[in-house]
Amino acid sequence: MTPAQVLKVFPDAQKNQKPTISPHNNSQSHVIIPTKKIHGVFFKVSFSFNSTGLTEVTLHSTHSSRRISDLMESLLCERYGTPAEIDDYGMTRQVDWYESPVSIHLTYYRDIDTDLDAGDLVFPSLFITYDHFRHEAVNSL
Repeated sequence: MTPAQVLKVFPDAQKNQKPTISPHNNSQSHVIIPTKKIHGVFFKVSFSFNSTGLTEVTLHSTHSSRRISDLMESLLCERYGTPAEIDDYGMTRQVDWYESPVSIHLTYYRDIDTDLDAGDLVFPSLFITYDHFRHEAVNSL
């Protein structure tokens, strides 16, 4: 899928005037949706591409709360089942599902002003990585 195709599929998408480079897959976020409401939660959505097409869709919550983090994980569990991996790293929590042709990575970042003992994982970010060689990846959008 190309940036032009994403712009056509999502009417609220726009070209990103300042694309960022993803260090782990060398892709650039050429298309964004500044505000997208999904299940009552507002996200900024970035579509990243490399020379072969769409490689990743990233959703960053525009508001942070434990409720949003729990909702995202619950919705992903309903859709993809039990996570393949759950890792807690103190300031972050990584929850992963591997459903070919996509990999889903949900990352929570702790609020630096929150007592670590309180367990409040907030600032959720969702990374959906696509296997661009499989047509099913595009259908999962």
